[in-house]
Amino acid sequence: MIKAILFDSGRVLNMSSTGHWFIPPNFYKYVNKEEFLSIDKDYS
Repeated sequence: MIKAILFDSGRVLNMSSTGHWFIPPNFYKYVNKEEFLSIDKDYS
């Protein structure tokens, strides 16, 4: 059963709004830097 239909008008899902995938300069205005950096990066 189809629950939703997603329309992508081009580069909406596979391209960042800033043009690159690095963290934008104002990212830490909204996210606590110490908490973000304390996240375990090991996904295995």
